[in-house]
Amino acid sequence: MRMIAGTAILLFLVQVSVLPQTKASTEEVFKKVELITPWIIKNGRSRGTDPQRRPRSCFDLIRLDLGCWGPQPLGYGNRIGDNWDIFATDGGGRDSRTRMIEVGKYGWKDKFSIPEVEPWSELKPGEQRHIMINVSGRDGAPGRNADGSYATASGQRPTKKAKQSVAYADSPLSRQVTSNITMSGKSVRGDGYSPYNEVKPGYMYLVHVVNLRDDHYVLIKVEELVRGDRVVFSYFKFGEIP
Repeated sequence: MRMIAGTAILLFLVQVSVLPQTKASTEEVFKKVELITPWIIKNGRSRGTDPQRRPRSCFDLIRLDLGCWGPQPLGYGNRIGDNWDIFATDGGGRDSRTRMIEVGKYGWKDKFSIPEVEPWSELKPGEQRHIMINVSGRDGAPGRNADGSYATASGQRPTKKAKQSVAYADSPLSRQVTSNITMSGKSVRGDGYSPYNEVKPGYMYLVHVVNLRDDHYVLIKVEELVRGDRVVFSYFKFGEIP
């Protein structure tokens, strides 16, 4: 894996260095966008989704505009256990190999390294990718729902008290999400695929957008975050890492 270091990122130095001459502001170079959760939350509980909020919960990584209908949306609003702030890149379909990684907590003018991101493996004819999510309790105890309640048993109403300690509901996404690749119903291989990243204030993320038509990068910095409700991030699109 190659690493590139520089102020903000070497690929951006040309744009940043000419700001005084062109009178361009940082806001004009690094665009901002706000995503909101599609869920309707009342008294801390989700009450379904709002179709009017849905288009504002996704950012098209190709058109660089709001919307969930594009070939490669970046989604916000998934809840997995205690993880209420998640970036999702699983909306690109079978041909998408888009991969997102966490870079670290940096500002646009900081010095840091940018890795070349290997896209997820290409699916062969007949292969299917499956994602498994586990928010179960320890030793088979009921897992925690996204609204903070616990299911007591199948068909029963949830309760706020769990009889046993929780193992996965409050775990990192890396423990909650696993995947495999199957063919004809049998697992044939795994590549560590996970389309979910925890959203952290002040952190940068690098997305390698790859499908049959596109191959580029989008660097994202989380500027603001209201837990479970909205995220504001700035971004910059560029081509291959030299």
